[in-house]
Amino acid sequence: MKNKLLWIGSVVILVISVFTFIVFGVGTEVYTALFGKKLPPFGSYDGHSIKYEQGNEFSNYVAQYIESEKQQQQGSLNNFVYYRAFSQAFNTTVENMFIENQVKESGYIVPETEEDRAMVQNFSDANGYSKKLYNQTSDEQKKELREQISQQLLRYRYSRDTFGMGESLGEEKLYGLKMNDSEKDFYNQMGKEARKFNMAVFSKDDFPKKEAIKFALEHKDLFTKYNLSVLSFSTKEDAESALQQLKAGEITFDAALTLKTAKNFYRDNSGKLINNYDYQISNIVKPTDDDTAKNNIAAIKALAKDAYSDVIEMRNGFSIFRGDGEAEKANFDAAIAEANDSEKDSSETEPANSIPMDDIMSYMKSYEATYIDDYYTNLAKDFSSSAANDFINACAEYGIENVDLPAFPLNYGNSSLYTNLPSEAAFTSPYANMNIASTNENFLKTIFALKEGEISAPIVLGNNVLVLQFVQSQTNDETIDSIDTEVLNYDLQATVTKILDSPKIVNNVEKVLSENFFSNNN
Repeated sequence: MKNKLLWIGSVVILVISVFTFIVFGVGTEVYTALFGKKLPPFGSYDGHSIKYEQGNEFSNYVAQYIESEKQQQQGSLNNFVYYRAFSQAFNTTVENMFIENQVKESGYIVPETEEDRAMVQNFSDANGYSKKLYNQTSDEQKKELREQISQQLLRYRYSRDTFGMGESLGEEKLYGLKMNDSEKDFYNQMGKEARKFNMAVFSKDDFPKKEAIKFALEHKDLFTKYNLSVLSFSTKEDAESALQQLKAGEITFDAALTLKTAKNFYRDNSGKLINNYDYQISNIVKPTDDDTAKNNIAAIKALAKDAYSDVIEMRNGFSIFRGDGEAEKANFDAAIAEANDSEKDSSETEPANSIPMDDIMSYMKSYEATYIDDYYTNLAKDFSSSAANDFINACAEYGIENVDLPAFPLNYGNSSLYTNLPSEAAFTSPYANMNIASTNENFLKTIFALKEGEISAPIVLGNNVLVLQFVQSQTNDETIDSIDTEVLNYDLQATVTKILDSPKIVNNVEKVLSENFFSNNN
């Protein structure tokens, strides 16, 4: 028999599985290829285990999602793709279990007449119902199909009653929450006013080298380089065992690097510490609430040549440090010359402790975000004063582009009901972080509180500091015809989110896959 994937009703779907049937036998090949063995449950819902067993709903959903991934990835699959497929199948199974519980608690029982109508659809050809197809199907397959139909009709009852999917009388839905004209007017009014802005963007990626050098010269000790080697282990016991052997002379440092328990954390192949700036050492030691971390950092930095530290807990594992020589104070001459665009004398040899400008800039961007924010916020304040008379000329004066933002309404989260905030594609330059503006309350409250012609205070948004001027307001008189459908989509999404946030869910997908599959498929 040629089986069909049966759909009941015309529905809007956020998660494939909630309203679809599974074809007979699908998943057997995938099941055998992946495991072919008994696995522990992948989790549970409301105390009911979700097992990966040949032919059950969960394993069949896995097969469907993997087939979908194959098509999208053009046959290229990896561990992440498998994890995503199993996670989607798990979530889908949970959603179905929730829906079935809700309907069963209401006392609803699927009428046999509805099952019969759906059965007829599965045994039809171009000429309608086919008795031949029906007779060619085994009783076992017909029984399985009826059970699936009954299960799906039960789930469909939930979608129809809750969201109004299904039958209508004219334009009126017979089921689900209704939306009256006043509610529609409210939604339409929300998108009526759109605002057009000028925007000046100060990118923190452009932080001046001179400012970085200024900071570095005021904090020279941060760039002191320590001459150290390090041995690392996953456990404290392994590290203590190695330290005992080192101190007893039973093993050399180089030999310790080759121990089976040794890890290559924080070092190169010869054992030299690669994170050897002062600030880096402070960052790789595991923080503590007491003075332990502070004392450990001080002990590392004070190591004499050939002396070993105690075992120190790191952010990653446990380490033993060895002193290899004197620390080197930073030399900033080359970096200062680069920041000032000075020509370097090619005959001069840079001192061994010369600090590259790139290292200073990397430190600033990684550890001094507040310092950079303050620098650009103050610069933006100065810009705002200059822009009070002429915003566009002030942009030219400060060497930045004026971004002409197309009009958009107050639209938190870029709802599809209204015009969205301008995307990156709207600009001639790559102004990063505008994609997060729609969910930044401070950004939206600030710019929509401005009076026409008024200039905003500086706004830190991701990697930028922005200054905006409210240019003019525009009115949108168009009505939204798709409100019912859009609101339904939001209701569906909210329902799925709520279901998957349930404390009744135990999700062991990652654990089961890691222990039974990924470890053998790297």
